[in-house]
Amino acid sequence: MRDIEFDNVDRVEEEHFWFKNKRKIFSHFLNKYYKNGLILDSACGTGRDLKGIKNSIGMDYNFYALKYAKKYCEKLVNGDANLLPFKDKTFEIIFSFDLLQHEGIDFDKVLREYNRVLKKGGYIFLNLPMFNFLYSKHDIAVNNSIRFDMKDLKKFKNYGFSTEDKIYWNFVLFPLIVFLRKIFFQFFSYDETSDVKETGKLTNLLLDKIFSFEFNLSKKNILPLGVSCFIVLRKEVDL
Repeated sequence: MRDIEFDNVDRVEEEHFWFKNKRKIFSHFLNKYYKNGLILDSACGTGRDLKGIKNSIGMDYNFYALKYAKKYCEKLVNGDANLLPFKDKTFEIIFSFDLLQHEGIDFDKVLREYNRVLKKGGYIFLNLPMFNFLYSKHDIAVNNSIRFDMKDLKKFKNYGFSTEDKIYWNFVLFPLIVFLRKIFFQFFSYDETSDVKETGKLTNLLLDKIFSFEFNLSKKNILPLGVSCFIVLRKEVDL
């Protein structure tokens, strides 16, 4: 991801509705699945997701991101998810939030590496951008090479993982995002900038409430789709 995008994320992520609700989602599953063991954030970025999480390691390929992560993470490593710098069966949980779609990421290598460093019965928490038809200038700005489609979510079983939980989120804004990314910004915006921007306080509060309500629905598997998908994988076998 471009350095300027880490600046943008660090500036807004504490109160921004999207980041707050992503943290709410993974915190819910962390409470559900975590027992003890070591946690790896395999692309920690600014490190905010590891704030207050003990027994964890933040890793990122980008040194600029690690500069921000110092204020949140007790342990930091510069590393590449394609070739993780850790011993076999080291971790109980791996965070992989919005990583697998990035340029330079080899899906096959990363999933094999996750299998290698994860203990049997351990978990991967994935957040993925959904639907390749939504690929836009936002994705270019954050160095995404693809977005995922529903058929792609079946591939994880080929790497020794079962799907324990799966929820779609960012459902209410789906039609608006389709309009903005595929119509409005395509014709009326010439800059390749991401959607990570400050929002007004009232707008942010309203969207935060909407996303919180969405999450209660998604836990009941009511939402049929969303701009993002959060998945919990469990390691069943070694490769």
